[in-house]
Amino acid sequence: MNRIFGLSAVLSVALCTLTGCTGGSASSTPTQQPAANPTPAVTAVAPASLSAGSTTQVITITGTGFVNAAAAYFNGVALQTTYSNATTLQATVPATLLVNGQTASIIVTTPSPGGGNSNTVSFAVNAPTPTVTPLSPSYVLQGVSSVLLVTGAGFEANSAVLLNGSAHATNFLNANSLQIALAAADVQSAGSVQVTVNNPGPGGSTSAASSFVVYLAPSIASLTPNNVAAGSPSLQLTVTGSNFNANSVVQVDGAAQLTTFVNSSNLLATVSAAALANGRVASVSVHNAAPTLADSAAANLQITTPLPVLSALNPSAVASGQAATVTLSGSGFQTSSSVLWNGSARTTTYVNPASLKVALTAADLQPGTGQISVVNPAPGGGTSTALSLTVITPPTLSSLSPATVQASASYSSNTTTAITINGANFASNAFATVAGYKVVPTTQSATQMMVAVPSAALYYTGSVNVLA
Repeated sequence: MNRIFGLSAVLSVALCTLTGCTGGSASSTPTQQPAANPTPAVTAVAPASLSAGSTTQVITITGTGFVNAAAAYFNGVALQTTYSNATTLQATVPATLLVNGQTASIIVTTPSPGGGNSNTVSFAVNAPTPTVTPLSPSYVLQGVSSVLLVTGAGFEANSAVLLNGSAHATNFLNANSLQIALAAADVQSAGSVQVTVNNPGPGGSTSAASSFVVYLAPSIASLTPNNVAAGSPSLQLTVTGSNFNANSVVQVDGAAQLTTFVNSSNLLATVSAAALANGRVASVSVHNAAPTLADSAAANLQITTPLPVLSALNPSAVASGQAATVTLSGSGFQTSSSVLWNGSARTTTYVNPASLKVALTAADLQPGTGQISVVNPAPGGGTSTALSLTVITPPTLSSLSPATVQASASYSSNTTTAITINGANFASNAFATVAGYKVVPTTQSATQMMVAVPSAALYYTGSVNVLA
């Protein structure tokens, strides 16, 4: 009995040891805390540098204290990080972080407990060496603002264009194109301007130079001769100035004239008859088509109009109260000539240098005499001597005596019938028309004329028209 009891006690103690015993005298086992993460340290990055413009790259970071949750940062931007072991991480650097040359900062962080940020390691993103090809435009007018396109290779978003060594505000278009705005102040001095491109950052450098030329516009100092008569068949015009070239063209009022290049200071132009047809102050300029478009300021060529001469009017007399067109004959007429009626300009049609037409309204033509003259504008020009245009009142008929007559017995009879025509405004050279026959009066006054009407006009019975 005692042996069995003792065995039970031993088993009871053993069970309490294996499973734990409940009871007022037993105590709990303490919970174990996780170990603190180490502070990471970075010793190297491979590769040691990348080229600006690279595609997405994977870098290897070596050091100590790395854990599974460690993360790498590139200039503060978290990278996709893969844990290899406590001394090696792999991180993916996207292409968007490799656009420009720079010195980047790389760190590794580990989470708490413990953990923290590693030391900072510098990482070089090497800028390419830029190259510049010919510029557009290659010629720029002095003092004229423009836009310069710089083409080449190896350009970055932070590339800078330099003019004669001085940085200029630069617009990045793409890896092969940059653009800058040239202000008038940038191109004040004639000659060649050196253009380079600089890429900052590690590996960066300045390109070899290309250049554009600040080009002087042509300038006119004098014209020989500086005046010519309007209507001249042509003119040999010598233009003296500066910055002329073999492409220079002399223009008169914007129309190109046949031009001979003599030297950079002299041009010889044959001005056409068409350009000299009318009197005026003509504008003469020089246009250079190359190496870039440029026009000189204008110089004045006096094309003097002649004094017009008026020799005849047709008709020389017109009826009052009725609009009429009168043809003027003379010389020295221009397309710019104007006909004056009693000193006031009227609508004028140029026919040729010897003929003009003027339209006179019914209101212009009151009974009496009007003065017609021609004026040519300055330079030169002037007003012709005036000719008179007679304005007459049309004749009117009031009665015939006799009002009826016996029809002629024979159409071919040579007999006549006397008729008295009464009215008003009969001119001294007036005549009557009876049934289409012109009848010269035998006697007349301003109010009456006597006519002998031939029998042929009175052969047919009926009404007969009588006109005076």
